[in-house]
Amino acid sequence: LAGLPLPDAQCLYAGAGWVSPPALVREWLTLPAVTLRCHSAVAQLQAVDGSGWQALDAQDQVIAQADVVVLASAHDTPRLLQGHTDVALWPLQRRRGQVTQVPASVAEATGLPRPRLPLASGGYLIALPDALGGGVLCGATSQACDEDTAVRADDHRHNLRQIDALIGVHTEWRDEAVAALQGKVGWRLATDDRLPVVGAVPLCMAQMAGLRRLDQPRHVPRVAGLYVMTALGSRGLTWAALLGEALAACVSGAPVPLSASVLDAVDPARFVARVARRPSTAVAGASS
Repeated sequence: LAGLPLPDAQCLYAGAGWVSPPALVREWLTLPAVTLRCHSAVAQLQAVDGSGWQALDAQDQVIAQADVVVLASAHDTPRLLQGHTDVALWPLQRRRGQVTQVPASVAEATGLPRPRLPLASGGYLIALPDALGGGVLCGATSQACDEDTAVRADDHRHNLRQIDALIGVHTEWRDEAVAALQGKVGWRLATDDRLPVVGAVPLCMAQMAGLRRLDQPRHVPRVAGLYVMTALGSRGLTWAALLGEALAACVSGAPVPLSASVLDAVDPARFVARVARRPSTAVAGASS
């Protein structure tokens, strides 16, 4: 089915596939009631009594106003949450990743196979259509505390070794072949428990002094009208649609397509609950 022999037994996900992220985003932006505003950097969020929230630019001018705000701004989210919640409690990690694109000519010259189906196990191998340049795409690296924007040969070699593990064939890559590879560098936001952060933003700890039952996320008081969807890690497109639907249901009061235990697992208030469970650092009066 994959079009090449594989070293181990594999699972076939008959309804799965791959998607071009820019194409998917463009499609989502055509949905009714979606308005795209570019070149409108938000410097801060400001709560307005009785009027919801305002997004302000660097000159304190109002960019937009709404009853509800959802922050889906990846590693820029903590900056916008400052003053609204104890975002320093959130164990967020910014991780660098590099993907490798092997041009069709290089893949042919090195004997790199083009699978009929995407292969994934740790790394991945995807044959690109001619409209996207042909060749294959593989990846990806994951490095913490790394802000290097340059595409690196060592990272290409890491991704190529992952291909070897997927197809069970060792391919020799000369320096000139590696130099001909293309790539892209980006950053993912993740958490220490590898789960996203989705839901209503909890109040600051100082505002909850004396409250009980904070050891359960669902009992933590929230900032009115302020929600977050971030830290999707390396599974952004896999999780985004379902989590977006769940968050919209939470905001609007519609039935939520996730269980209560899953909502607790991704709730931003789980970080407050962790603190409340530590007797030495619990909020005054909170149950432990």
